[in-house]
Formats: sequence, structure tokens, C-alpha cells
Amino acid sequence: MFRQREPAAQAGFTLVELMVALVIGLIVILGAGQVFLMGLQSFRHAESLSERQQTVRFLFDIISLDTRTASAVQSSNGDDGTLILTYGAGARERDPYCGASYDLLSVIYGFNDDAGEIRVSYSCSDAPGVYSNEEVLVSGVSDVVFSPSVSSSHFVDILISFEKVFGEGDVEEFNLKVARRASIASVL
Repeated sequence: MFRQREPAAQAGFTLVELMVALVIGLIVILGAGQVFLMGLQSFRHAESLSERQQTVRFLFDIISLDTRTASAVQSSNGDDGTLILTYGAGARERDPYCGASYDLLSVIYGFNDDAGEIRVSYSCSDAPGVYSNEEVLVSGVSDVVFSPSVSSSHFVDILISFEKVFGEGDVEEFNLKVARRASIASVL
């Protein structure tokens, strides 16, 4: 005779258990993804702030060197602010601007409002009065004001505003005051 077998104990997971495990796994994966995206966003923000700091340092080093050694300074502001620096005889001999072969006569820093760029051009003793093609120094600038200092003609004030970096509230402004050594030396 045939005996009916009793159903064996079921081995494995039920459908409900599998669904709960899938939901828990999905929550863990979404949480890990969110942490990764926040870390990536933080990295990009820190990188752009670091890039801005490096840009400001480079720009201030270049402009302050040129301004300190200038014998005369002119500036005009408006949509395209400019700073014109001229040098006396022997002030900038064999200057790197001029391929280390000629003397530097003048440098013009200009701000291109449309492109948000600070540009430089220069004139050397091999071709007086002829300026090089403008070269872009930095970009991402929203405004530049070059002005002889209100307090003294021995200084030049430079105010540079940069575009916002993600997460910043206001435009970042940097102010630089550079002493004109030739002007100060003439007083002493």
C-alpha cells in the first residue's frame, strides 16, 4: 500500500522574508550612495576654493612685483578697468616679460568684463610703444578696481571680486595694497 508522505519541513526563505531583505539592502545602498555624493560635492567645493586661493596668490604676486618696481602708475576704472605701470631706466633690465634680453618699459593690466578675465600686455625696449598681445592671467573674476591709494600716492589699491563658488552666499572680494618702492624711496 501506498503511504502518503508527510510534507517535509520547508527549507529556504519565504517571499516576505526575501522582500524585507531586499528593502533593507536597498536602504543601505542608498545611504552609502548619499554619503559618497556628499563627499564628492565637498571635495569639489574644497578644490574650487583651493583653486581660487591659488589664483589670488598668483595674481597678487605678479601684480605686486610689477607695481612695487614701477616708477609711474595710471589707472582707469569702468567696465574694463586698467592699470598702467611704467618703468624708469634700469628698473627692470633683462626682464622675463621681454625674453630676458631687453628692458621692460611698461605693463598694462586690463579687466575684460564680458569674459571675466584679467589680462596683461607689456612693452619692451626692443620695440618701444609696441605692446604684446594680451595674455590671460586669470579668469572667473567678476570685477576689478585698480586705484592709487586715497591715503597716499605711494600705494596702489587693488580690489578683486570673484564669482561665487557653489555653496557661498556672497561674491568673494580680495583687497591688495601695494607700496610703490620708487615713490617711497624718492621721499626718503
